[in-house]
Amino acid sequence: MSTPAAFAPRLELEGDVDHVNAEKLAFRRAALARDDRRTKMIELAAGVGYLTTEVYGDVYDDLALVEKDGPTFERLVRRVGRYADVRYFNKDATAFIAEDLPAHLDFSAVDADFFGVAGEVVAAFVAAVASKEEPFLLMATDGGLATFRRRGLINLRRYYLYGPDEVARVPEGWGDRFEVFQERFIARLAARYGFAADTVDLERNHNQTVLYSAYVLTPARP
Repeated sequence: MSTPAAFAPRLELEGDVDHVNAEKLAFRRAALARDDRRTKMIELAAGVGYLTTEVYGDVYDDLALVEKDGPTFERLVRRVGRYADVRYFNKDATAFIAEDLPAHLDFSAVDADFFGVAGEVVAAFVAAVASKEEPFLLMATDGGLATFRRRGLINLRRYYLYGPDEVARVPEGWGDRFEVFQERFIARLAARYGFAADTVDLERNHNQTVLYSAYVLTPARP
C-alpha cells in the first residue's frame, strides 16, 4: 500500500483477534513467501478486512477487495480506507469473477477466505484465469473439513469435482485424509485449465473445523 500507516493494528473487529485468527494470520504470512511477483492481491471474501490490514496491506501495493454483505462491506471500507490502489467490490465472489476479474488479471495472489466450502468459487476462479501466463498463489480457508469430519451431507461434484452430481453423506474415514482429498481436487482443477499445482502448505486450525491451504499454480501449457 502507498500509505502503510493506514494499516496499524486495529483488532476490534470480530471481537478481538483470538488465537484461531492468529493461526490464520501466521499461515497467510508464511504462504506469501511463495509469491515472487507480489503485484496484486485479490480477496474474494474480504470480510471486515482483518487479513487486509494485518497481512496483505504490508505486502501488496494493489488490492481488489470483494465482499457481498452490505454492513460488512461498509466496515471493510471504513477499516481499510479509500486509496487509489484499493478497489472495492460490494458483490458476490461469483459475480466479481464473471464481471470484473478480466480487468485484474495482473494479480499474483488470490485469497478465498470462506468459512464454508470454498471449492465451487475456487473452481470458477481458476476457470476464469485459464489464459493467465504467470504463476499465482492461491490461498483458501476451507470449511469442508468440518463436514468431512462429522460425515455430513455434501455435493462432492459441485464443490470438489468428485463423484456424481448429487448430495450424499461423506464416507467413513474421509475426515482423516481431507488434506489428500483437497490436494487432488486442486491438482485436477489445475490440470483441467492448463496449470500445474504445487502445494505450499496445508494446515488445520486448532479445533479442526477448517483447513488453511496454499498452492502455486503455474501455467503448464506448451
